[in-house]
Amino acid sequence: MAKKTVVVTTAQRAAAKALVERDAARGRSTPDAIRRIAEAQPVRTA
Repeated sequence: MAKKTVVVTTAQRAAAKALVERDAARGRSTPDAIRRIAEAQPVRTA
């Protein structure tokens, strides 16, 4: 299976970082936050 490159914009990265930090403050695990962000964002593949 070919490996796909996920294109993440700077805005998405900033939003993701904020979400991860907010979740960490609530005691949530980072992988959980990353998974939710991945599901919420339309993903472009290159």
